[in-house]
Amino acid sequence: MPSDAGEPRAFYQLFADLASGTLQHVTDPVQCAEYVASQVRELLGVKAVAVVACQGHDNPHLLLAVRPLRQETLFRNPAIDQLIHASHASPLAMTVNPQDPTVPGKLLRSLGLSDSVIVPLRVGSEMIGALVLLGLMDTQGIETIVHSLDRLSSLLALIMRQADQYRDLELAVRERTTELRATRDRLEEQHAFLSSLLASLPNPVFVQDVHGRILRCNDAFTALVGKPERELVGEHESRLRDIFVMEPAKSGGAAPEEFECLAGDGCVRRMLTSRAPFHSSQGHLAGYINVLTDVTDLAAARIEAEASSRAKSEFLANMSHEVRTPLNGIVGMLQLLSQTFLDAEQKEFVFTAIRSSRRLTQLLTDILEISRIEAGKMDVVAQEFHFIDLRDSVRDLFAIPAKAKGIALSFEVDEAIPSHVVGDEGRLRQILFNLVGNATKFTSRGSVHVAARRIDVGNEMHVEFTVRDTGVGIPRERQDDIFNAFTQVDGSAVRQHGGVGLGLAIVRRLVDMMGGSITVQSEPGQGTTMTARIPLIPGPTVCGAREEASVPTVRGKRILVVEDDPINQLALTRMVKKLGHFPTLAGNGREALDKLALDDFDCVLMDIQMPIMDGLEATGRIRSGTIARVSPRIPVIALTGHAMPGDREHFMERGMTAYLSKPVDMDSLARLIAEVSTGGV
Repeated sequence: MPSDAGEPRAFYQLFADLASGTLQHVTDPVQCAEYVASQVRELLGVKAVAVVACQGHDNPHLLLAVRPLRQETLFRNPAIDQLIHASHASPLAMTVNPQDPTVPGKLLRSLGLSDSVIVPLRVGSEMIGALVLLGLMDTQGIETIVHSLDRLSSLLALIMRQADQYRDLELAVRERTTELRATRDRLEEQHAFLSSLLASLPNPVFVQDVHGRILRCNDAFTALVGKPERELVGEHESRLRDIFVMEPAKSGGAAPEEFECLAGDGCVRRMLTSRAPFHSSQGHLAGYINVLTDVTDLAAARIEAEASSRAKSEFLANMSHEVRTPLNGIVGMLQLLSQTFLDAEQKEFVFTAIRSSRRLTQLLTDILEISRIEAGKMDVVAQEFHFIDLRDSVRDLFAIPAKAKGIALSFEVDEAIPSHVVGDEGRLRQILFNLVGNATKFTSRGSVHVAARRIDVGNEMHVEFTVRDTGVGIPRERQDDIFNAFTQVDGSAVRQHGGVGLGLAIVRRLVDMMGGSITVQSEPGQGTTMTARIPLIPGPTVCGAREEASVPTVRGKRILVVEDDPINQLALTRMVKKLGHFPTLAGNGREALDKLALDDFDCVLMDIQMPIMDGLEATGRIRSGTIARVSPRIPVIALTGHAMPGDREHFMERGMTAYLSKPVDMDSLARLIAEVSTGGV
């Protein structure tokens, strides 16, 4: 054993090692315990030195180090556990007396050992282990040894605790590192996926942050711009204007997101951009994803389609005018002929010709109507009207044709429907005319029944119009087709009943425009039931007495007829005479102004399309008040073959008092002359 003089110096060196951080690099409590155990054993010459860590009640002690190792079993003895537990408060030094009857004494004697020292290792008030020395060679100076080891134990305990904490920290760091590596791997996978996704998109795409700087872009975008990605990333979005030489799209109605650009290949492209925001994990706006779509070909196709649509509209307008002009002469002459002295057979011939002419007129009207609907130029105008008037107009129109075919035509109106309702009476009448007209056309025997029933849907009132016939019926597989334009069930229907298949197409579109629905139930040979449900608004609860629409009888008016077509000149002047008025003829607008300046007239029937001066220019000069002796307020009725969507409104805006399309019906003409003459229009 070293001398007494050397022991303190040796202990001081051990203290210095501990205090100066020589052991601070030790990250394992076992290594720390082994080092201290070996140093103490060498200093004190003991047979066994152990460092025992406390582990709780279930396993109160864990042997960390023992020198020499062959004495390890010594510390598995319960007696040693008792000794360690007894040293909790202060170091415990024991000198074995050969006659000591206690268990520790017997234990030490059985092992041939004498003198033991147990020093607790504490951090604050917590005991984390013990330093155990067994079998000192010399018991002299044991008090000094105990005192020195007690001082040593506080540093040893602190280092062991730090080493233990470091180990826990290292384990946590290792686990966190594993998690971070897994996260990094997932991010790399996501990055690879997004890169592949961007690269595979055919549309140009670029991503920008909230400040407008470009973060990423795909190959399609770099190809469009003509620059590599490395030159684009970090650039501000405003630089794209310099790159693209962008200009706003010049075509009418272009959306703000649409623009024209000079692409990298030198071609001018038309692009449409859509932008979607993306957010950070905290929910903050992080930037935008911009997707560009090349609509150059689409824009060209749109321009071509618009040109085609204009050409179609112009063709329909010209066709309507060119057909209606001679048709007006035919219908006018037939109407005049019907008012002459004819025998029964001649009257039958004349009225058959008139009906055929009206069928042709209706065909023209249907063609223009479907064109107007497709062009989106038809509006729904809701006004208050008397519901019974709607029923009467349908009954009056179809009563005679139904009677001629031997068909029973009946009507039923639900009493719950208010007498006055608010809706588009004209469109409703058009719907019913087509439905009842079809039912009458395709029914050879039996009946056509028209019913109107009120159905309340929430706070809304709907009126369900049902038209049921006993006609030929429609196969189920063709029932959806009948609502398509220019479609009929079979060709024999065209030959037998006439028509081109526009009526129900118009009905479907009108019903949709009014927010309603239409259904069909039919079986071949069992008849057809058409049901149209239309939302209407109840009119005022208290209504005045119904006023019957009456046209005042007016005769003896001086009428200036302005018409360039010789046949129509003859037809119109004779019709005016038949109505009891005095016609004067003018062949164009210039001639009409001259006649107005020379004589007084009560009304002007003005054609539109004429040589030298058309009807619109002539009307404009009349309204200007610059023509001597001509009142700018004289009624001017447009009689024209122009019946395209918007024509009526256009003529009225240009100064016409009223409008009547050719072929002219004498009753309608009589009513219109009476209305404008009495201030009704």
